[in-house]
Amino acid sequence: MNSSFSIRSFAIRSGISSGSMTEILNGRRPLTRNMAEKIATNLNLNPTERSLFFYDRQDQQSLGIKKTRFLSKAQFQYITDASYFSFLSLMDTSNFENDLNWIANKLGITTEKVQTIIYRFKELNIIIENEGKLSKTKDMFSSTDDIKDELVAEAHKETLKAAHRSLSEDALDMRDFTSFCFPVDPSLVSAVKERIRLFQDEIALLMKGQNTTEVFKLAIHLFPETKIEKEIKRTTYVHEKKFKKS
Repeated sequence: MNSSFSIRSFAIRSGISSGSMTEILNGRRPLTRNMAEKIATNLNLNPTERSLFFYDRQDQQSLGIKKTRFLSKAQFQYITDASYFSFLSLMDTSNFENDLNWIANKLGITTEKVQTIIYRFKELNIIIENEGKLSKTKDMFSSTDDIKDELVAEAHKETLKAAHRSLSEDALDMRDFTSFCFPVDPSLVSAVKERIRLFQDEIALLMKGQNTTEVFKLAIHLFPETKIEKEIKRTTYVHEKKFKKS
């Protein structure tokens, strides 16, 4: 947004030499953990973006950057149904078949729905087809979940419905539902959210074996069971104000 703000300026602000920053951006220098932390901090990334920014390599010494595309509200509205993202994951399974009936059977949807999914993904340049083979244009697609939005909320509601079905239909050894209550310091919620994102990445890597034939969804829900203290104080203040006026 600021044309006068250069790579050199950002490098200085991040405590990294401009030469090193240029080499990192051009792919000629590995991104160390220390450098990645500095860059992420100065980009003011939210917990979701930080989790997507960091990608651990096997040697655990350097970091790469996932080719991640954040979807706009208009794009997300176009593909808000949960089956769209399940389809993207299904494409990464070892036994994926570019066959409408096979895809429909695996996802439990109609072949017409599969055709719609493929058409919309192609239109948004999320997937491409070359000689009958489908491939994604990016490693990962995401919408931010740190902005209150009706579309994102509806997507989460669909996840809750799917989890409810799983409780009744899926075998116990193929699912896991646990929950517990605990006292918290509300000021630490943002830090916990970041740890949850990192945990999700760890689970994804752990389950990505050689025989990836199925698509799973990991849904972690962190929410207050008690009324947030700030809200209580604000409500009390409003009531006192009305009382004084009357």
